[in-house]
Amino acid sequence: YEATAKFRRANDNYLTQGAQAAFEPMRQTLIEDLKGKAALEALVDNPSLPFAEEFARTEAGELTATGRKQRQQLIQDLSARIDARLSVASDTVDIVTVTFRDHDPEQAATLANHLVDHSRVDARRRLIERMAEADRFFTEQIQQQQAALENLRQQKVQLEHDHPTLRSAEAGAARDTLIAARAEQIGRAS
Repeated sequence: YEATAKFRRANDNYLTQGAQAAFEPMRQTLIEDLKGKAALEALVDNPSLPFAEEFARTEAGELTATGRKQRQQLIQDLSARIDARLSVASDTVDIVTVTFRDHDPEQAATLANHLVDHSRVDARRRLIERMAEADRFFTEQIQQQQAALENLRQQKVQLEHDHPTLRSAEAGAARDTLIAARAEQIGRAS
């Protein structure tokens, strides 16, 4: 029997307006995420599925050498029974189809759905991690630029204190010189 699970992967409009290329690697690895080793290991190790009970274990519950071989063989067997395809419906929508072949139609459907669920949860986790990394990066950049701005303000106050007779035009030119020098420092640091 074959069971097929389908889902729609969509980008928002922002991604279709120039940033989509940044997400192409994610599209390219989607099939691997659905039927790759990590997905199959998660499937085999899922306690709600019957596989984990099939492996030889020690009294402490650890896999024996035989159990590890059994697990690896099952992963290879499952891999041969999975087909995952991605069809591009538009710039913003992909239709993903996961088909699982099994002698039991209910098990085929269960496994296809588990693979899709695992992929969805894993993709969400990775996106959240990337967003957190971006947030840390931009927070650091903002803090650095705020410190640089505060430094320029202090230099301006010191300049005005050291040269109280500067006319406003001269002060503006001096400020512009300081800003240009700081911009050059930032440019070299990047």
